[in-house]
Amino acid sequence: MYCATRSLVFTSIFLLFSLPVIAQHGDWCACGRHSTEPASFEIDHTSSGWQNAASTSFARWDAYSDVFSWSIGNGAGGSNGINEIIFFGPATTLSQYGIVIDSNTFGVTYIDPNAAFGDPPFNACPPPAGTTCNFFDETDVIMNSEFARGWTTSPPNFNDTGPASYIATALHELGHALGIHHNFDSLTTMNYYEDFATIYLSLSDGAAARGNHTSQARAVADIATYPFRFSGYQYAGTTVASASPSTVDQGGQLTLQNFTVENPGSETLSEVYLRVYLSSNDFISGSDYLIGTLYWSSFSTWWDSTGTNFTVPTSVPPATYYIGAIISYNTSQTDGVTYNNSWGLDASRRVTVTGCVPDSFEADDSSGTASTLLNGVTQSHSICPVGDEDWARFSLSSSSAINVQTSGSSGDTRMWLRDGSVTEIEFDDDGGAGLFSLIDRVCGVDELPAGTYYIQIDEFGDDNRIDAYNLDLSVTPCQYLLTINREGTGTGTVTSSPSGINCGGDCSETYVSGTTVTLTPYPATGSVFAGWSGTDIDCSDGVVTINADLTCTATFAEDTALFADGFESGNTSAWSSTVP
Repeated sequence: MYCATRSLVFTSIFLLFSLPVIAQHGDWCACGRHSTEPASFEIDHTSSGWQNAASTSFARWDAYSDVFSWSIGNGAGGSNGINEIIFFGPATTLSQYGIVIDSNTFGVTYIDPNAAFGDPPFNACPPPAGTTCNFFDETDVIMNSEFARGWTTSPPNFNDTGPASYIATALHELGHALGIHHNFDSLTTMNYYEDFATIYLSLSDGAAARGNHTSQARAVADIATYPFRFSGYQYAGTTVASASPSTVDQGGQLTLQNFTVENPGSETLSEVYLRVYLSSNDFISGSDYLIGTLYWSSFSTWWDSTGTNFTVPTSVPPATYYIGAIISYNTSQTDGVTYNNSWGLDASRRVTVTGCVPDSFEADDSSGTASTLLNGVTQSHSICPVGDEDWARFSLSSSSAINVQTSGSSGDTRMWLRDGSVTEIEFDDDGGAGLFSLIDRVCGVDELPAGTYYIQIDEFGDDNRIDAYNLDLSVTPCQYLLTINREGTGTGTVTSSPSGINCGGDCSETYVSGTTVTLTPYPATGSVFAGWSGTDIDCSDGVVTINADLTCTATFAEDTALFADGFESGNTSAWSSTVP
Protein backbone atom coordinates (compact mmCIF):
# COMPACT_ATOMS: atom_id res chain seq x y z
CA MET A 1 0.00 0.00 0.00
CA TYR A 2 1.06 3.62 -0.54
CA CYS A 3 -0.20 7.08 0.24
CA ALA A 4 0.34 10.53 -1.18
CA THR A 5 -1.07 13.47 0.75
CA ARG A 6 -1.69 17.18 0.28
CA SER A 7 -0.14 18.33 3.53
CA LEU A 8 2.38 15.87 4.86
CA VAL A 9 3.20 13.75 1.82
CA PHE A 10 4.68 10.26 1.94
CA THR A 11 5.05 10.34 -1.81
CA SER A 12 5.05 7.25 -3.48
CA ILE A 13 4.17 3.48 -14.13
CA PHE A 14 5.26 0.94 -15.62
CA LEU A 15 7.64 3.54 -17.17
CA LEU A 16 9.10 6.55 -15.47
CA PHE A 17 8.37 9.91 -17.12
CA SER A 18 10.13 13.15 -16.22
CA LEU A 19 9.79 16.06 -18.64
CA PRO A 20 11.14 19.53 -17.73
CA VAL A 21 9.62 21.53 -20.60
CA ILE A 22 9.99 25.10 -19.38
CA ALA A 23 11.13 26.15 -15.92
CA GLN A 24 8.05 26.87 -13.75
CA HIS A 25 5.69 26.23 -16.68
CA GLY A 26 5.25 22.84 -18.36
CA ASP A 27 7.63 20.61 -16.37
CA TRP A 28 6.32 17.45 -14.68
CA CYS A 29 7.24 13.94 -13.59
CA ALA A 30 5.19 10.78 -13.11
CA CYS A 31 5.70 7.18 -12.03
CA GLY A 32 3.07 4.44 -12.33
CA ARG A 33 -0.45 4.20 -13.75
CA HIS A 34 -3.50 1.97 -13.80
CA SER A 35 -3.20 -1.12 -15.97
CA THR A 36 -6.67 -0.50 -17.41
CA GLU A 37 -7.63 2.94 -18.64
CA PRO A 38 -9.83 4.76 -18.23
CA ALA A 39 -9.68 3.75 -14.58
CA SER A 40 -13.13 3.28 -13.01
CA PHE A 41 -13.80 5.23 -9.80
CA GLU A 42 -16.67 5.24 -7.36
CA ILE A 43 -17.75 8.52 -5.77
CA ASP A 44 -18.59 7.43 -2.24
CA HIS A 45 -20.32 10.64 -1.11
CA THR A 46 -23.93 10.73 0.00
CA SER A 47 -24.43 14.47 -0.64
CA SER A 48 -25.21 15.58 -4.18
CA GLY A 49 -23.09 18.68 -3.63
CA TRP A 50 -19.95 16.63 -2.91
CA GLN A 51 -20.85 14.18 -5.67
CA ASN A 52 -21.01 17.04 -8.19
CA ALA A 53 -17.72 18.48 -6.94
CA ALA A 54 -16.05 15.10 -7.33
CA SER A 55 -17.47 14.73 -10.86
CA THR A 56 -16.12 18.19 -11.73
CA SER A 57 -12.66 17.17 -10.52
CA PHE A 58 -12.62 13.96 -12.59
CA ALA A 59 -13.86 15.85 -15.65
CA ARG A 60 -11.11 18.47 -15.44
CA TRP A 61 -8.42 15.80 -15.67
CA ASP A 62 -10.36 13.88 -18.27
CA ALA A 63 -10.39 16.90 -20.60
CA TYR A 64 -6.70 16.28 -21.37
CA SER A 65 -6.61 12.47 -21.34
CA ASP A 66 -9.31 9.80 -21.19
CA VAL A 67 -8.07 8.43 -17.87
CA PHE A 68 -11.14 8.31 -15.59
CA SER A 69 -14.65 6.97 -15.62
CA TRP A 70 -16.77 7.54 -12.54
CA SER A 71 -20.08 6.68 -10.97
CA ILE A 72 -21.82 6.99 -7.62
CA GLY A 73 -20.72 4.23 -5.23
CA ASN A 74 -22.00 2.65 -2.00
CA GLY A 75 -19.88 4.71 0.37
CA ALA A 76 -17.95 1.75 1.75
CA GLY A 77 -14.36 2.74 1.06
CA GLY A 78 -11.32 0.91 2.31
CA SER A 79 -8.72 -1.30 0.71
CA ASN A 80 -11.11 -3.40 -1.36
CA GLY A 81 -9.75 -3.41 -4.91
CA ILE A 82 -12.12 -0.59 -5.96
CA ASN A 83 -10.88 2.89 -6.87
CA GLU A 84 -12.83 5.37 -4.73
CA ILE A 85 -13.03 8.97 -3.58
CA ILE A 86 -14.47 9.25 -0.08
CA PHE A 87 -14.65 11.35 3.10
CA PHE A 88 -12.91 9.69 6.06
CA GLY A 89 -11.57 11.13 9.31
CA PRO A 90 -8.19 10.30 10.88
CA ALA A 91 -9.46 7.29 12.88
CA THR A 92 -11.21 5.63 9.92
CA THR A 93 -8.30 6.40 7.60
CA LEU A 94 -5.97 4.66 10.03
CA SER A 95 -8.22 1.62 10.49
CA GLN A 96 -9.07 1.23 6.79
CA TYR A 97 -5.71 2.04 5.24
CA GLY A 98 -3.15 2.20 8.02
CA ILE A 99 -2.42 5.83 7.10
CA VAL A 100 -1.93 8.46 9.80
CA ILE A 101 -3.47 11.89 9.17
CA ASP A 102 -4.54 14.71 11.46
CA SER A 103 -6.76 17.79 11.35
CA ASN A 104 -4.18 19.70 9.31
CA THR A 105 -4.18 17.14 6.50
CA PHE A 106 -6.34 18.09 3.51
CA GLY A 107 -6.39 14.62 1.97
CA VAL A 108 -4.35 11.58 0.97
CA THR A 109 -4.15 9.17 -1.93
CA TYR A 110 -3.84 5.48 -1.17
CA ILE A 111 -1.87 3.64 -3.84
CA ASP A 112 -1.44 -0.10 -3.96
CA PRO A 113 1.09 -1.54 -4.49
CA ASN A 114 3.44 0.87 -2.79
CA ALA A 115 6.38 0.40 -5.15
CA ALA A 116 4.32 1.14 -8.27
CA PHE A 117 4.47 4.87 -7.53
CA GLY A 118 8.25 4.78 -7.36
CA ASP A 119 10.87 2.38 -6.07
CA PRO A 120 12.71 3.73 -4.22
CA PRO A 121 9.91 6.09 -3.15
CA PHE A 122 10.33 9.82 -3.75
CA ASN A 123 8.28 12.83 -2.67
CA ALA A 124 8.76 15.30 -5.50
CA CYS A 125 10.27 15.80 -8.93
CA PRO A 126 12.83 15.00 -10.10
CA PRO A 127 12.86 11.24 -9.43
CA PRO A 128 16.05 9.60 -8.19
CA ALA A 129 18.22 7.83 -10.72
CA GLY A 130 17.26 4.20 -11.16
CA THR A 131 13.65 4.62 -9.97
CA THR A 132 11.30 1.91 -11.25
CA CYS A 133 7.54 2.19 -11.68
CA ASN A 134 4.65 -0.21 -12.25
CA PHE A 135 0.89 -0.60 -12.53
CA PHE A 136 -1.59 0.33 -9.78
CA ASP A 137 -4.10 -2.22 -8.50
CA GLU A 138 -6.07 0.34 -6.49
CA THR A 139 -6.02 4.08 -5.84
CA ASP A 140 -8.33 5.71 -3.32
CA VAL A 141 -8.62 9.45 -2.69
CA ILE A 142 -9.45 10.17 0.97
CA MET A 143 -10.80 13.64 1.71
CA ASN A 144 -10.27 14.41 5.41
CA SER A 145 -13.75 14.78 6.91
CA GLU A 146 -12.22 16.32 10.03
CA PHE A 147 -10.03 18.88 8.31
CA ALA A 148 -9.75 21.85 10.67
CA ARG A 149 -11.01 24.48 8.21
CA GLY A 150 -13.84 22.40 6.81
CA TRP A 151 -14.81 22.17 3.14
CA THR A 152 -16.68 24.13 0.50
CA THR A 153 -17.71 23.63 -3.09
CA SER A 154 -17.67 27.40 -3.64
CA PRO A 155 -14.75 29.12 -5.36
CA PRO A 156 -11.89 29.76 -2.91
CA ASN A 157 -11.03 33.24 -1.70
CA PHE A 158 -7.72 34.91 -2.35
CA ASN A 159 -6.74 35.07 1.32
CA ASP A 160 -6.53 31.28 1.77
CA THR A 161 -8.82 31.45 4.78
CA GLY A 162 -12.12 29.79 5.65
CA PRO A 163 -13.26 26.39 4.36
CA ALA A 164 -10.93 24.66 1.93
CA SER A 165 -11.89 24.08 -1.69
CA TYR A 166 -12.99 20.49 -2.26
CA ILE A 167 -12.06 20.73 -5.94
CA ALA A 168 -8.53 22.01 -5.24
CA THR A 169 -7.66 19.05 -3.01
CA ALA A 170 -9.50 16.52 -5.18
CA LEU A 171 -7.56 17.65 -8.28
CA HIS A 172 -4.27 17.35 -6.42
CA GLU A 173 -5.00 13.87 -5.06
CA LEU A 174 -6.44 12.59 -8.35
CA GLY A 175 -3.19 13.72 -9.95
CA HIS A 176 -1.41 11.25 -7.67
CA ALA A 177 -3.92 8.59 -8.73
CA LEU A 178 -2.69 9.25 -12.28
CA GLY A 179 0.91 8.67 -11.19
CA ILE A 180 1.87 12.36 -11.18
CA HIS A 181 4.28 13.47 -8.44
CA HIS A 182 4.66 16.73 -6.55
CA ASN A 183 6.45 19.53 -8.39
CA PHE A 184 7.26 22.37 -6.03
CA ASP A 185 9.03 24.58 -8.54
CA SER A 186 6.29 24.79 -11.13
CA LEU A 187 2.82 26.18 -11.69
CA THR A 188 0.85 22.97 -11.23
CA THR A 189 -1.97 21.61 -9.11
CA MET A 190 0.68 19.13 -7.87
CA ASN A 191 2.45 21.94 -6.01
CA TYR A 192 1.78 23.01 -2.44
CA TYR A 193 0.12 26.40 -2.71
CA GLU A 194 -3.18 28.16 -2.13
CA ASP A 195 -6.55 26.80 -3.23
CA PHE A 196 -7.11 29.78 -5.55
CA ALA A 197 -4.18 28.42 -7.61
CA THR A 198 -4.66 24.67 -7.06
CA ILE A 199 -8.14 24.69 -8.65
CA TYR A 200 -6.53 25.21 -12.08
CA LEU A 201 -5.01 22.40 -14.12
CA SER A 202 -2.07 24.07 -15.78
CA LEU A 203 0.22 23.64 -18.75
CA SER A 204 2.28 21.25 -16.59
CA ASP A 205 -0.80 19.23 -15.61
CA GLY A 206 -2.14 18.92 -19.14
CA ALA A 207 1.28 17.81 -20.34
CA ALA A 208 1.51 15.25 -17.51
CA ALA A 209 -1.96 13.81 -18.18
CA ARG A 210 -1.12 13.34 -21.85
CA GLY A 211 2.52 12.36 -21.42
CA ASN A 212 1.96 9.71 -18.74
CA HIS A 213 -1.09 8.28 -20.53
CA THR A 214 -0.16 8.61 -24.18
CA SER A 215 -2.66 6.06 -25.46
CA GLN A 216 -5.48 7.97 -23.75
CA ALA A 217 -4.35 11.51 -24.63
CA ARG A 218 -6.99 13.78 -26.09
CA ALA A 219 -6.51 16.42 -28.78
CA VAL A 220 -7.89 19.47 -27.02
CA ALA A 221 -7.81 23.20 -27.69
CA ASP A 222 -7.60 25.04 -24.38
CA ILE A 223 -6.51 28.59 -23.58
CA ALA A 224 -6.45 29.54 -19.91
CA THR A 225 -5.96 32.63 -17.77
CA TYR A 226 -5.31 32.70 -14.02
CA PRO A 227 -5.66 35.54 -11.47
CA PHE A 228 -2.20 34.98 -10.05
CA ARG A 229 1.44 34.65 -11.06
CA PHE A 230 3.84 31.90 -9.97
CA SER A 231 7.54 32.69 -9.73
CA GLY A 232 8.98 30.82 -6.80
CA TYR A 233 8.60 27.78 -4.57
CA GLN A 234 5.38 26.43 -3.07
CA TYR A 235 3.27 29.04 -1.24
CA ALA A 236 5.96 31.73 -1.53
CA GLY A 237 5.74 31.54 -5.31
CA THR A 238 2.11 32.63 -5.80
CA THR A 239 1.13 36.29 -6.01
CA VAL A 240 -2.51 37.27 -6.46
CA ALA A 241 -3.38 39.63 -9.28
CA SER A 242 -4.09 43.24 -8.34
CA ALA A 243 -4.72 46.60 -9.94
CA SER A 244 -3.17 49.92 -9.05
CA PRO A 245 -3.94 52.60 -8.24
CA SER A 246 -7.09 51.60 -6.39
CA THR A 247 -8.66 54.90 -7.41
CA VAL A 248 -8.39 56.08 -11.00
CA ASP A 249 -9.95 58.86 -13.03
CA GLN A 250 -12.02 58.35 -16.12
CA GLY A 251 -9.44 58.28 -18.89
CA GLY A 252 -6.71 57.41 -16.37
CA GLN A 253 -4.20 54.60 -16.48
CA LEU A 254 -4.67 51.38 -14.52
CA THR A 255 -1.86 48.86 -14.04
CA LEU A 256 -2.86 45.21 -13.72
CA GLN A 257 -0.14 42.92 -12.44
CA ASN A 258 0.47 39.27 -11.57
CA PHE A 259 -1.85 37.41 -13.92
CA THR A 260 -1.06 34.53 -16.23
CA VAL A 261 -1.99 33.09 -19.61
CA GLU A 262 -1.27 29.44 -20.46
CA ASN A 263 -2.06 26.92 -23.15
CA PRO A 264 -2.67 23.61 -21.29
CA GLY A 265 -4.08 22.00 -24.44
CA SER A 266 -2.44 20.00 -27.18
CA GLU A 267 -2.70 22.55 -30.00
CA THR A 268 -1.00 25.83 -30.79
CA LEU A 269 -3.75 28.42 -30.92
CA SER A 270 -4.08 31.47 -33.14
CA GLU A 271 -5.71 34.87 -32.65
CA VAL A 272 -5.67 34.75 -28.85
CA TYR A 273 -7.34 37.69 -27.10
CA LEU A 274 -7.26 38.52 -23.40
CA ARG A 275 -9.87 41.19 -22.64
CA VAL A 276 -9.83 43.04 -19.32
CA TYR A 277 -13.09 44.35 -17.89
CA LEU A 278 -14.52 46.43 -15.07
CA SER A 279 -17.73 44.94 -13.69
CA SER A 280 -20.37 45.89 -11.14
CA ASN A 281 -20.18 42.34 -9.73
CA ASP A 282 -17.65 39.53 -9.46
CA PHE A 283 -19.07 37.71 -12.49
CA ILE A 284 -17.05 39.02 -15.42
CA SER A 285 -18.78 39.00 -18.79
CA GLY A 286 -18.40 40.50 -22.24
CA SER A 287 -21.13 43.01 -21.46
CA ASP A 288 -19.00 44.67 -18.78
CA TYR A 289 -16.79 47.74 -19.40
CA LEU A 290 -13.84 46.75 -21.59
CA ILE A 291 -10.67 48.62 -20.62
CA GLY A 292 -8.12 46.86 -22.78
CA THR A 293 -7.15 43.86 -24.89
CA LEU A 294 -3.95 41.84 -25.17
CA TYR A 295 -3.40 39.92 -28.40
CA TRP A 296 -1.19 37.06 -29.59
CA SER A 297 -1.28 35.93 -33.20
CA SER A 298 -0.02 32.51 -32.08
CA PHE A 299 0.13 31.00 -28.59
CA SER A 300 1.62 27.65 -27.57
CA THR A 301 3.05 27.88 -24.03
CA TRP A 302 2.63 30.64 -21.45
CA TRP A 303 2.93 34.32 -20.62
CA ASP A 304 2.60 36.27 -17.38
CA SER A 305 2.55 39.90 -16.36
CA THR A 306 4.34 41.80 -13.65
CA GLY A 307 2.53 44.95 -14.75
CA THR A 308 0.46 45.81 -17.84
CA ASN A 309 -1.12 49.22 -18.36
CA PHE A 310 -4.71 49.79 -19.44
CA THR A 311 -6.60 53.05 -19.96
CA VAL A 312 -10.03 53.43 -18.34
CA PRO A 313 -12.36 54.82 -21.03
CA THR A 314 -13.95 58.17 -20.24
CA SER A 315 -17.30 56.50 -20.89
CA VAL A 316 -17.01 54.33 -17.74
CA PRO A 317 -19.32 55.91 -15.14
CA PRO A 318 -17.83 56.84 -11.76
CA ALA A 319 -18.33 53.85 -9.42
CA THR A 320 -16.47 51.04 -7.68
CA TYR A 321 -15.82 48.01 -9.88
CA TYR A 322 -14.58 44.46 -9.78
CA ILE A 323 -11.80 43.78 -12.25
CA GLY A 324 -11.34 40.60 -14.26
CA ALA A 325 -10.46 39.06 -17.60
CA ILE A 326 -11.84 36.80 -20.31
CA ILE A 327 -9.65 34.90 -22.77
CA SER A 328 -10.58 33.48 -26.17
CA TYR A 329 -9.05 32.37 -29.43
CA ASN A 330 -10.08 32.89 -33.04
CA THR A 331 -13.53 34.52 -32.96
CA SER A 332 -14.85 32.59 -29.96
CA GLN A 333 -15.15 33.88 -26.43
CA THR A 334 -14.66 30.37 -25.00
CA ASP A 335 -13.17 26.96 -25.82
CA GLY A 336 -13.75 23.31 -24.94
CA VAL A 337 -12.45 23.77 -21.38
CA THR A 338 -14.45 26.72 -20.10
CA TYR A 339 -13.79 27.01 -16.36
CA ASN A 340 -10.36 28.58 -16.98
CA ASN A 341 -11.49 31.12 -19.58
CA SER A 342 -12.21 33.95 -17.13
CA TRP A 343 -11.56 35.23 -13.63
CA GLY A 344 -12.58 38.12 -11.42
CA LEU A 345 -10.83 39.53 -8.37
CA ASP A 346 -12.64 39.81 -5.04
CA ALA A 347 -14.17 42.86 -3.36
CA SER A 348 -10.96 43.75 -1.51
CA ARG A 349 -9.25 44.30 -4.86
CA ARG A 350 -11.91 46.47 -6.47
CA VAL A 351 -11.12 49.67 -8.34
CA THR A 352 -12.89 52.99 -7.90
CA VAL A 353 -13.34 55.13 -10.99
CA THR A 354 -13.80 58.83 -10.26
CA GLY A 355 -15.27 61.51 -12.46
CA CYS A 356 -12.85 63.58 -14.42
CA VAL A 357 -13.99 66.45 -16.65
CA PRO A 358 -11.26 67.35 -19.18
CA ASP A 359 -10.56 71.07 -19.56
CA SER A 360 -11.63 72.94 -22.69
CA PHE A 361 -8.13 72.79 -24.19
CA GLU A 362 -7.99 68.98 -24.38
CA ALA A 363 -6.62 67.12 -26.12
CA ASP A 364 -3.46 69.16 -25.60
CA ASP A 365 -1.20 66.30 -24.56
CA SER A 366 1.68 66.88 -26.97
CA SER A 367 3.48 69.62 -28.85
CA GLY A 368 1.43 68.74 -31.93
CA THR A 369 -1.85 69.46 -30.12
CA ALA A 370 -0.64 72.37 -27.97
CA SER A 371 -3.10 75.18 -27.29
CA THR A 372 -2.19 78.77 -28.24
CA LEU A 373 -1.17 80.79 -25.20
CA LEU A 374 -1.66 84.56 -25.57
CA ASN A 375 0.00 87.37 -23.68
CA GLY A 376 -2.13 88.45 -20.74
CA VAL A 377 -4.90 85.86 -21.35
CA THR A 378 -5.37 83.33 -18.54
CA GLN A 379 -6.00 79.71 -19.52
CA SER A 380 -7.93 77.46 -17.11
CA HIS A 381 -6.62 73.88 -17.14
CA SER A 382 -6.79 70.64 -15.21
CA ILE A 383 -4.47 67.67 -14.89
CA CYS A 384 -7.13 65.06 -15.36
CA PRO A 385 -6.93 62.10 -15.52
CA VAL A 386 -3.87 61.18 -13.48
CA GLY A 387 -0.91 61.15 -15.84
CA ASP A 388 -2.33 63.89 -18.04
CA GLU A 389 -0.03 66.52 -19.56
CA ASP A 390 -0.90 69.96 -20.86
CA TRP A 391 1.00 71.69 -23.67
CA ALA A 392 0.73 75.32 -24.79
CA ARG A 393 2.48 77.25 -27.57
CA PHE A 394 3.34 80.94 -27.92
CA SER A 395 5.29 83.05 -30.42
CA LEU A 396 7.52 86.09 -30.02
CA SER A 397 8.03 88.63 -32.81
CA SER A 398 11.06 90.14 -31.11
CA SER A 399 13.40 89.36 -28.24
CA SER A 400 11.34 89.57 -25.10
CA ALA A 401 11.21 89.04 -21.39
CA ILE A 402 8.58 86.44 -20.48
CA ASN A 403 6.94 85.36 -17.26
CA VAL A 404 4.94 82.13 -17.42
CA GLN A 405 3.44 80.56 -14.34
CA THR A 406 0.86 78.13 -13.00
CA SER A 407 -1.35 78.91 -10.02
CA GLY A 408 -4.38 77.58 -8.22
CA SER A 409 -5.95 76.66 -4.90
CA SER A 410 -4.15 73.32 -4.71
CA GLY A 411 -1.82 71.23 -6.78
CA ASP A 412 1.82 70.55 -7.50
CA THR A 413 2.94 71.21 -11.07
CA ARG A 414 6.13 70.82 -13.02
CA MET A 415 6.82 73.02 -16.05
CA TRP A 416 9.20 72.88 -19.00
CA LEU A 417 10.03 75.69 -21.45
CA ARG A 418 10.96 74.29 -24.86
CA ASP A 419 12.06 75.88 -28.13
CA GLY A 420 10.47 75.43 -31.55
CA SER A 421 12.16 72.04 -32.01
CA VAL A 422 10.82 70.99 -28.57
CA THR A 423 14.30 71.02 -27.03
CA GLU A 424 14.27 71.89 -23.33
CA ILE A 425 15.40 75.43 -22.47
CA GLU A 426 14.41 75.63 -18.82
CA PHE A 427 12.62 73.56 -16.16
CA ASP A 428 10.88 74.60 -12.94
CA ASP A 429 9.12 72.64 -10.23
CA ASP A 430 8.07 74.82 -7.30
CA GLY A 431 9.25 78.32 -8.27
CA GLY A 432 5.74 79.78 -8.17
CA ALA A 433 3.26 80.20 -5.35
CA GLY A 434 2.98 77.12 -3.14
CA LEU A 435 3.89 74.08 -5.19
CA PHE A 436 3.15 75.72 -8.53
CA SER A 437 5.70 76.61 -11.20
CA LEU A 438 7.26 79.81 -12.55
CA ILE A 439 9.70 80.56 -15.36
CA ASP A 440 10.93 84.17 -15.65
CA ARG A 441 13.25 85.39 -18.43
CA VAL A 442 14.70 88.93 -18.11
CA CYS A 443 15.78 91.39 -20.79
CA GLY A 444 19.51 91.89 -20.93
CA VAL A 445 20.06 88.64 -19.00
CA ASP A 446 18.27 85.68 -20.58
CA GLU A 447 15.51 87.07 -22.76
CA LEU A 448 14.07 84.86 -25.47
CA PRO A 449 14.76 85.72 -29.11
CA ALA A 450 11.97 85.89 -31.65
CA GLY A 451 10.49 82.48 -32.40
CA THR A 452 7.98 79.82 -31.35
CA TYR A 453 8.07 78.24 -27.89
CA TYR A 454 6.27 75.45 -26.02
CA ILE A 455 5.21 75.07 -22.39
CA GLN A 456 4.79 71.52 -21.03
CA ILE A 457 3.05 70.98 -17.67
CA ASP A 458 2.31 67.88 -15.60
CA GLU A 459 1.58 66.94 -11.99
CA PHE A 460 4.62 66.22 -9.86
CA GLY A 461 4.93 62.45 -9.58
CA ASP A 462 2.16 61.75 -12.11
CA ASP A 463 0.17 60.17 -9.27
CA ASN A 464 -2.51 62.77 -8.53
CA ARG A 465 -4.86 64.88 -10.55
CA ILE A 466 -5.22 68.66 -10.33
CA ASP A 467 -8.86 69.58 -10.72
CA ALA A 468 -8.14 73.18 -11.73
CA TYR A 469 -5.16 75.48 -12.22
CA ASN A 470 -4.41 78.64 -14.20
CA LEU A 471 -1.72 79.18 -16.79
CA ASP A 472 -0.59 82.77 -17.44
CA LEU A 473 1.90 84.32 -19.84
CA SER A 474 3.25 87.86 -19.66
CA VAL A 475 5.42 89.10 -22.54
CA THR A 476 7.47 92.32 -22.47
CA PRO A 477 9.43 93.05 -25.65
CA CYS A 478 12.96 94.07 -24.73
CA GLN A 479 13.87 97.76 -25.49
CA TYR A 480 17.34 99.22 -25.72
CA LEU A 481 18.75 102.79 -25.83
CA LEU A 482 20.48 104.08 -28.95
CA THR A 483 22.61 107.20 -28.28
CA ILE A 484 24.21 109.42 -30.89
CA ASN A 485 27.35 111.46 -30.18
CA ARG A 486 28.72 114.13 -32.51
CA GLU A 487 32.44 114.82 -32.72
CA GLY A 488 35.01 116.55 -34.90
CA THR A 489 35.95 120.03 -36.05
CA GLY A 490 32.82 120.41 -38.10
CA THR A 491 29.15 120.50 -37.24
CA GLY A 492 26.01 118.75 -38.38
CA THR A 493 22.90 116.83 -37.35
CA VAL A 494 21.76 113.20 -37.43
CA THR A 495 18.26 111.80 -37.93
CA SER A 496 16.93 108.24 -37.74
CA SER A 497 14.51 105.96 -39.50
CA PRO A 498 12.36 104.86 -37.82
CA SER A 499 12.05 108.28 -36.29
CA GLY A 500 13.04 109.15 -32.77
CA ILE A 501 16.45 110.75 -33.14
CA ASN A 502 16.94 114.33 -34.39
CA CYS A 503 20.36 115.19 -33.13
CA GLY A 504 20.39 118.33 -32.95
CA GLY A 505 18.56 118.41 -29.78
CA ASP A 506 17.31 114.81 -29.39
CA CYS A 507 20.27 112.48 -29.51
CA SER A 508 18.94 109.27 -27.92
CA GLU A 509 15.93 107.01 -28.37
CA THR A 510 14.65 103.66 -27.07
CA TYR A 511 13.86 100.95 -29.64
CA VAL A 512 12.38 97.50 -29.42
CA SER A 513 14.98 94.77 -29.65
CA GLY A 514 15.51 93.60 -33.20
CA THR A 515 14.63 96.97 -34.75
CA THR A 516 16.92 98.06 -37.60
CA VAL A 517 17.65 101.81 -37.40
CA THR A 518 19.13 103.76 -40.31
CA LEU A 519 21.09 106.87 -39.26
CA THR A 520 21.48 109.76 -41.72
CA PRO A 521 24.10 112.52 -41.14
CA TYR A 522 23.55 116.10 -42.36
CA PRO A 523 26.78 118.22 -42.24
CA ALA A 524 26.36 121.98 -41.77
CA THR A 525 27.66 124.51 -44.35
CA GLY A 526 31.43 124.48 -44.24
CA SER A 527 31.51 120.96 -42.79
CA VAL A 528 31.69 117.47 -44.20
CA PHE A 529 30.64 114.09 -42.70
CA ALA A 530 33.81 112.15 -41.86
CA GLY A 531 32.31 108.76 -40.81
CA TRP A 532 30.78 106.55 -38.09
CA SER A 533 32.31 104.91 -35.08
CA GLY A 534 30.98 103.53 -31.84
CA THR A 535 30.69 100.86 -29.16
CA ASP A 536 29.53 98.26 -31.67
CA ILE A 537 30.92 97.42 -35.08
CA ASP A 538 27.34 97.68 -36.31
CA CYS A 539 27.74 101.50 -36.07
CA SER A 540 30.31 101.55 -38.89
CA ASP A 541 27.83 101.93 -41.73
CA GLY A 542 25.14 103.93 -39.98
CA VAL A 543 22.66 101.00 -40.07
CA VAL A 544 22.30 99.35 -36.68
CA THR A 545 20.21 96.45 -35.36
CA ILE A 546 19.12 97.03 -31.81
CA ASN A 547 19.86 94.13 -29.47
CA ALA A 548 21.55 95.99 -26.61
CA ASP A 549 22.22 99.55 -25.48
CA LEU A 550 24.72 101.12 -27.86
CA THR A 551 26.27 104.44 -28.75
CA CYS A 552 27.21 105.52 -32.25
CA THR A 553 29.39 108.57 -32.99
CA ALA A 554 29.03 110.78 -36.08
CA THR A 555 32.21 112.71 -36.90
CA PHE A 556 31.91 115.97 -38.79
CA ALA A 557 35.02 117.78 -40.10
CA GLU A 558 35.59 121.40 -41.23
CA ASP A 559 35.68 121.75 -45.00
CA THR A 560 39.44 122.47 -45.67
CA ALA A 561 39.32 123.67 -49.37
CA LEU A 562 41.88 126.65 -50.02
CA PHE A 563 41.07 129.67 -52.20
CA ALA A 564 43.13 132.63 -53.77
CA ASP A 565 43.05 136.18 -52.44
CA GLY A 566 39.82 137.97 -53.02
CA PHE A 567 37.61 135.03 -51.87
CA GLU A 568 36.56 136.79 -48.71
CA SER A 569 35.56 139.94 -50.66
CA GLY A 570 33.17 137.98 -52.75
CA ASN A 571 34.94 139.12 -55.92
CA THR A 572 34.61 136.04 -58.03
CA SER A 573 36.93 137.40 -60.68
CA ALA A 574 39.73 137.10 -58.17
CA TRP A 575 39.15 133.31 -57.57
CA SER A 576 41.87 131.07 -58.73
CA SER A 577 41.06 127.92 -60.60
CA THR A 578 43.97 126.20 -59.01
CA VAL A 579 43.65 124.73 -55.58
CA PRO A 580 47.06 123.84 -54.26
